[in-house]
Amino acid sequence: MIKIQDIIKAIIKSTLIATTLFWLLLISSEDMGRDGIFLIAFSMIPIFIICAIAYTITIMPILWNENGRLTNKQLFNIYFPYYAIIAFGICLFFIIDSNFGNIEICFFGTAFFTSITAWLIILKPQKNEII
Repeated sequence: MIKIQDIIKAIIKSTLIATTLFWLLLISSEDMGRDGIFLIAFSMIPIFIICAIAYTITIMPILWNENGRLTNKQLFNIYFPYYAIIAFGICLFFIIDSNFGNIEICFFGTAFFTSITAWLIILKPQKNEII
């Protein structure tokens, strides 16, 4: 059973992963200047909001609908492949639609990898759970 504390921890972990990945990709392609540290710290607020919305809209309905009937491993094996294919297609569409702009590639690439990692974070077996 997934607790609200686990969801909040997963959103915070996803925010840190997304912030790190986004800024590593962006800094490698553009010069940020002196304001880079301020922008990185300030960007965590919208990234947290986006991660929370993404969890609420895409992952949590699946988990709440199947909660209790399936184990975390079964949930992962049944739903994750379809989620990954759809997420990849959507992100690829928006990258192509943006004519491969640096910011868009960084944003949608980060969104894809963070959404995939979110499944691993939220559904990883607990220490006392039998797989």
